[in-house]
Amino acid sequence: MISPKNKFTSNYKIILNKNSEFSYTNYYISWIKFIISILLILISLPSFSQSYSKKKQDKLDSLYRIVSNKNNHDTSLAEAWLSISEILYVSNLDTLIPLCKKSKSIAEEALLKNNSKKVKKSLLKSLGGSINNLGYVYSKHGEVSIALKYYNQSLQIY
Repeated sequence: MISPKNKFTSNYKIILNKNSEFSYTNYYISWIKFIISILLILISLPSFSQSYSKKKQDKLDSLYRIVSNKNNHDTSLAEAWLSISEILYVSNLDTLIPLCKKSKSIAEEALLKNNSKKVKKSLLKSLGGSINNLGYVYSKHGEVSIALKYYNQSLQIY
Protein backbone atom coordinates (compact mmCIF):
# COMPACT_ATOMS: atom_id res chain seq x y z
CA MET A 1 0.00 0.00 0.00
CA ILE A 2 1.29 3.45 -0.92
CA SER A 3 1.06 6.11 1.71
CA PRO A 4 0.00 9.67 0.78
CA LYS A 5 3.47 10.89 1.67
CA ASN A 6 5.33 9.02 -1.06
CA LYS A 7 7.57 10.55 -3.69
CA PHE A 8 4.63 11.44 -5.95
CA THR A 9 2.96 13.82 -3.53
CA SER A 10 5.40 16.57 -4.37
CA ASN A 11 4.41 16.40 -8.06
CA TYR A 12 0.65 16.01 -7.71
CA LYS A 13 -1.87 17.91 -5.68
CA ILE A 14 -3.89 15.55 -3.53
CA ILE A 15 -7.32 16.65 -2.49
CA LEU A 16 -8.16 15.74 1.05
CA ASN A 17 -11.54 15.58 2.74
CA LYS A 18 -12.31 16.92 6.22
CA ASN A 19 -10.61 13.95 7.86
CA SER A 20 -7.40 14.56 5.85
CA GLU A 21 -7.96 11.43 3.81
CA PHE A 22 -7.70 11.21 0.07
CA SER A 23 -11.11 11.42 -1.58
CA TYR A 24 -11.75 10.54 -5.20
CA THR A 25 -15.11 12.28 -4.96
CA ASN A 26 -13.51 15.63 -4.13
CA TYR A 27 -10.93 15.08 -6.84
CA TYR A 28 -13.53 14.39 -9.54
CA ILE A 29 -15.80 17.20 -8.40
CA SER A 30 -12.94 19.68 -8.66
CA TRP A 31 -12.11 18.44 -12.18
CA ILE A 32 -15.75 18.66 -13.24
CA LYS A 33 -15.95 22.24 -11.93
CA PHE A 34 -12.76 23.09 -13.83
CA ILE A 35 -14.04 21.57 -17.09
CA ILE A 36 -17.43 23.28 -16.76
CA SER A 37 -15.80 26.66 -16.15
CA ILE A 38 -13.57 26.23 -19.23
CA LEU A 39 -16.59 25.25 -21.34
CA LEU A 40 -18.56 28.26 -20.14
CA ILE A 41 -15.69 30.57 -21.04
CA LEU A 42 -15.36 29.01 -24.50
CA ILE A 43 -19.09 29.22 -25.13
CA SER A 44 -19.27 32.88 -24.12
CA LEU A 45 -16.31 34.05 -26.25
CA PRO A 46 -18.21 34.38 -29.55
CA SER A 47 -20.72 36.72 -27.93
CA PHE A 48 -17.95 39.18 -27.08
CA SER A 49 -16.41 39.23 -30.53
CA GLN A 50 -17.89 41.32 -33.31
CA SER A 51 -19.21 39.24 -36.13
CA TYR A 52 -20.45 40.69 -39.36
CA SER A 53 -23.01 39.32 -41.74
CA LYS A 54 -21.78 37.82 -44.99
CA LYS A 55 -23.00 40.91 -46.83
CA LYS A 56 -21.10 43.33 -44.56
CA GLN A 57 -17.98 41.16 -44.67
CA ASP A 58 -18.08 41.15 -48.48
CA LYS A 59 -18.54 44.93 -48.46
CA LEU A 60 -15.54 45.33 -46.12
CA ASP A 61 -13.44 43.10 -48.34
CA SER A 62 -14.26 45.13 -51.43
CA LEU A 63 -13.56 48.39 -49.58
CA TYR A 64 -10.19 47.08 -48.37
CA ARG A 65 -9.32 46.20 -51.97
CA ILE A 66 -10.13 49.78 -52.99
CA VAL A 67 -8.00 51.42 -50.28
CA SER A 68 -5.10 49.01 -50.79
CA ASN A 69 -4.84 50.09 -54.45
CA LYS A 70 -3.27 53.54 -54.31
CA ASN A 71 -3.93 54.02 -58.04
CA ASN A 72 -7.66 54.45 -57.40
CA HIS A 73 -9.14 57.89 -57.85
CA ASP A 74 -9.27 60.14 -54.79
CA THR A 75 -13.06 60.07 -54.77
CA SER A 76 -13.02 56.27 -54.49
CA LEU A 77 -10.41 56.31 -51.74
CA ALA A 78 -12.13 58.99 -49.66
CA GLU A 79 -15.52 57.29 -49.99
CA ALA A 80 -14.04 53.86 -49.20
CA TRP A 81 -12.36 55.07 -46.00
CA LEU A 82 -15.61 56.74 -44.94
CA SER A 83 -17.62 53.59 -45.68
CA ILE A 84 -15.18 51.41 -43.74
CA SER A 85 -15.49 53.73 -40.75
CA GLU A 86 -19.27 53.56 -40.88
CA ILE A 87 -19.20 49.76 -40.77
CA LEU A 88 -16.49 49.32 -38.14
CA TYR A 89 -17.65 51.93 -35.62
CA VAL A 90 -20.13 49.38 -34.26
CA SER A 91 -17.31 47.22 -32.89
CA ASN A 92 -15.21 50.12 -31.61
CA LEU A 93 -16.34 53.73 -31.70
CA ASP A 94 -12.76 55.01 -31.56
CA THR A 95 -11.98 53.40 -34.94
CA LEU A 96 -13.99 56.23 -36.49
CA ILE A 97 -11.36 58.83 -35.66
CA PRO A 98 -8.36 57.55 -37.68
CA LEU A 99 -10.52 56.28 -40.54
CA CYS A 100 -12.46 59.54 -40.86
CA LYS A 101 -9.28 61.60 -40.58
CA LYS A 102 -7.81 59.54 -43.44
CA SER A 103 -10.90 60.14 -45.57
CA LYS A 104 -10.89 63.82 -44.61
CA SER A 105 -7.23 64.33 -45.55
CA ILE A 106 -7.67 62.58 -48.92
CA ALA A 107 -10.72 64.71 -49.73
CA GLU A 108 -9.06 67.96 -48.63
CA GLU A 109 -5.93 67.29 -50.70
CA ALA A 110 -7.98 66.30 -53.73
CA LEU A 111 -10.16 69.42 -53.46
CA LEU A 112 -7.04 71.55 -53.93
CA LYS A 113 -6.69 70.12 -57.44
CA ASN A 114 -8.64 71.35 -60.44
CA ASN A 115 -11.60 68.93 -60.46
CA SER A 116 -14.83 68.63 -62.40
CA LYS A 117 -18.12 69.50 -60.68
CA LYS A 118 -18.99 65.81 -60.30
CA VAL A 119 -15.66 64.97 -58.66
CA LYS A 120 -15.84 68.04 -56.43
CA LYS A 121 -19.37 67.11 -55.32
CA SER A 122 -18.27 63.56 -54.44
CA LEU A 123 -15.24 64.81 -52.52
CA LEU A 124 -17.33 67.33 -50.59
CA LYS A 125 -19.79 64.56 -49.69
CA SER A 126 -16.95 62.40 -48.31
CA LEU A 127 -15.41 65.37 -46.51
CA GLY A 128 -18.72 66.38 -44.94
CA GLY A 129 -19.47 62.80 -43.88
CA SER A 130 -16.04 62.39 -42.33
CA ILE A 131 -16.29 65.62 -40.37
CA ASN A 132 -19.83 64.76 -39.25
CA ASN A 133 -18.66 61.33 -38.01
CA LEU A 134 -15.82 62.97 -36.07
CA GLY A 135 -18.42 65.16 -34.38
CA TYR A 136 -20.41 62.05 -33.52
CA VAL A 137 -17.43 60.43 -31.80
CA TYR A 138 -16.69 63.51 -29.72
CA SER A 139 -20.34 63.87 -28.75
CA LYS A 140 -20.40 60.24 -27.57
CA HIS A 141 -17.28 60.91 -25.50
CA GLY A 142 -19.03 63.87 -23.88
CA GLU A 143 -16.86 66.54 -25.51
CA VAL A 144 -19.76 68.64 -26.70
CA SER A 145 -17.84 71.79 -27.68
CA ILE A 146 -15.51 69.85 -29.99
CA ALA A 147 -18.47 67.90 -31.39
CA LEU A 148 -20.35 71.12 -32.16
CA LYS A 149 -17.30 72.51 -33.95
CA TYR A 150 -17.21 69.44 -36.22
CA TYR A 151 -20.98 69.45 -36.74
CA ASN A 152 -20.92 73.13 -37.77
CA GLN A 153 -18.03 72.48 -40.16
CA SER A 154 -19.96 69.60 -41.68
CA LEU A 155 -23.09 71.72 -42.13
CA GLN A 156 -21.08 74.39 -43.95
CA ILE A 157 -19.84 71.78 -46.41
CA TYR A 158 -23.27 70.29 -47.08
